[in-house]
Amino acid sequence: MLDWPCPVEGSTEIAHNPQTPRSTTKEGQILANLFQIAQNGAFLGRITSLRSLGSGITDLGAAKRPTILGPRLFEGTARYQNFHANNESEPAHRVHSIQLQREMTQHEILPFSIGKSQRRLRCQRAFTLIELLVTLSIIAILLSLLAPGISAVRARARKFECKMNLRSIAFDFAMFADPVLSDNRGDDGMGSTFSLDTFQESQYRVDEFWDRDGVLFQGEAADLGVMNCPDVTGDITARDNVPCRSGAVGPYRNISYGFNFRLQAPEVRTGNMWGTPSSLLTTKILETTGMVPLAFDINGLIAENQDQIPYYAAPPLPSQSDQPYSDGHAWFPSKRHNGKTQIAFAGGEVLCSPDISPKNNPEWRWDFQDYNKPPRK
Repeated sequence: MLDWPCPVEGSTEIAHNPQTPRSTTKEGQILANLFQIAQNGAFLGRITSLRSLGSGITDLGAAKRPTILGPRLFEGTARYQNFHANNESEPAHRVHSIQLQREMTQHEILPFSIGKSQRRLRCQRAFTLIELLVTLSIIAILLSLLAPGISAVRARARKFECKMNLRSIAFDFAMFADPVLSDNRGDDGMGSTFSLDTFQESQYRVDEFWDRDGVLFQGEAADLGVMNCPDVTGDITARDNVPCRSGAVGPYRNISYGFNFRLQAPEVRTGNMWGTPSSLLTTKILETTGMVPLAFDINGLIAENQDQIPYYAAPPLPSQSDQPYSDGHAWFPSKRHNGKTQIAFAGGEVLCSPDISPKNNPEWRWDFQDYNKPPRK
């Protein structure tokens, strides 16, 4: 029988604790000494190989990555001793082997496979490059799925803002048309008639309604306020002392809304000739039955390419063949809202339709004309 302290390689002999039972077998003494180490304090070391239970533990302390062996890791030693006492009939080396294997495996001190002397350390792993790339790919996929929804929400928000702008224009028009409610008609005065051109100038704040510094304003299209659709962006220039019909606001491609041309320049026949003279409006436009188109989305780029002013637009009527607007040169609506055009009526209604032409909307009063010859100046 062996009774030796089994010092660990590279360390001094460990004093025996009288309270710790001394085993008479080599394997038991090894475990007892390890238990004594755990009771005396934390110990840094690495168990790199277990060649056999009878040869001891080698290379202890020669590790590059330490493992802390503390009392918690050997808390099962007492159970081992009880197991040994209750199994005196078993061969000592088998009892020690079984219990040592249980304790080491349970506390993950020495993970090893039966029949092999080498083990692999279990260590915490950080994110690998592949894991990071997979995570980023998943995030990218989720964002790509959310992007269309976010874009749709933003488009609906711009459409709603455009609708509110047109509603505001229709409300201001009703106020401007009423000589009692209107407080400033500019050059038109406070009589019973007014010009649509003058109303536009009040909305763009040009000519007699100019309130900006200097005689030239350069900014963004959004600076036009209610006269700008959020879907129309770009630079804008406004000039003082210039009426709208003469190009007070430009460039034309960045103009958002056009007004019904027949309200400003109705089709009038004199003898055998058709013309589009300037006209004045009255409160009749607010009292007429039916929905009279007032302002709507226009495509300023098309107007610019056709050498037309974008402030006014008029569709050809189905019954016309030889009248001024029958060739469609003054018709350039925009379907910027998901293939639809928004239109405001003189009565204050605002609709969004894929087609605002008279052919598909016979109930709309595109043919309404209130011709009142302006007085000579």
